[in-house]
Amino acid sequence: MEGSFVLHGREDILNTAIGQREHPSHVRVIGTSVTITQHFGQASCGSNTLSPSITQQQLADIIGNLKDECRKEVEEENKHLQEAWTRKVEEENKWSLEIIKQELKEAIKIKLSQIASHHSPPR
Repeated sequence: MEGSFVLHGREDILNTAIGQREHPSHVRVIGTSVTITQHFGQASCGSNTLSPSITQQQLADIIGNLKDECRKEVEEENKHLQEAWTRKVEEENKWSLEIIKQELKEAIKIKLSQIASHHSPPR
């Protein structure tokens, strides 16, 4: 079928396209005389072929520590948000108080001028 590719062992699409079989112990881009071990070094004793195991208690401790860290982060973020909200409310209250003071001053001036005009002696 045209436009499809079926993988057969080491013959991947790149090997098929360039027409060369890949040598199993060589690093493709480095060259044919360099092996995987020469390029990347020896596998460490802790390679992924042997996965370390942990006990149920160790896993529970890890999960508990992660929960504690998450809880602390959330509490800290909530504290910052609450502080920011408190500052915003205080600023809005100060602004509202200033507006009320100005309106009250204007109302007092108007009332005083009305009183003064009613009690002024005739000319």
